[in-house]
Amino acid sequence: KTFELPLVEHTRNAQGIDQLVDKLRSCEGQVAWFVTTSPESASVFTECWRQAGSPGWPRVASIGMGTSKTLEEGGAGHLIRFTPSKATGKVMASELPLSAPGLGDQRGGDRQPPVVVYPSSELASNDIEGGLASRGFKVTRINTYSTRPVGRLTEQQEIAAREAVVVTFGSPSAIKAWKHLTGRTDVYSCCIGGTSHDACIRSGFEEEKVYAPDKPGLAGWTDVVVEVVDLLERESA
Repeated sequence: KTFELPLVEHTRNAQGIDQLVDKLRSCEGQVAWFVTTSPESASVFTECWRQAGSPGWPRVASIGMGTSKTLEEGGAGHLIRFTPSKATGKVMASELPLSAPGLGDQRGGDRQPPVVVYPSSELASNDIEGGLASRGFKVTRINTYSTRPVGRLTEQQEIAAREAVVVTFGSPSAIKAWKHLTGRTDVYSCCIGGTSHDACIRSGFEEEKVYAPDKPGLAGWTDVVVEVVDLLERESA
């Protein structure tokens, strides 16, 4: 059986929200890309986009399937112009095109570097902006939200956490919250990608029980869960 256990909650950064709305309202022709790197980032973007009047000009880079789905559900799916070959910040930074219609190829000469607006979590690493800057982009990072562990678990949630054999993790924040709220590191951990996998190891989870797909994303994440459940069923047969 499965049990959904919300471990983190999102908070909005009002100043960052205002800055993003302003960029969407007033920077047509000045911004090459808006980069979204998670479903929550996409949710914040679509909220601000609607506040700005749902302009048609922004070009959005979506890191993967889950993020794209959130953009589509928010009515902004038609703005997606790029998705990297692998759903990680490092790959996004290495593959994002330097050229965009109306802006041309910004490399060389006296042209200004292409501007990327990156609405992010306050807790996000600098992989995106560092990688993009090294390729010649000018990155404006706007911290629009953050995450924190939920205050406490209900009695039913505590029972589920104690009984859990397999746990799925979609972010390092969820891993940190799980350990804080339950103290358990003995579970089979199915992570959405390498970043969460590494966070499990750093947090003291049993390495031989930590799994992640070669290609991060929802499809690979599902495959890993099926793989682990099948493994446990074979061992108990």
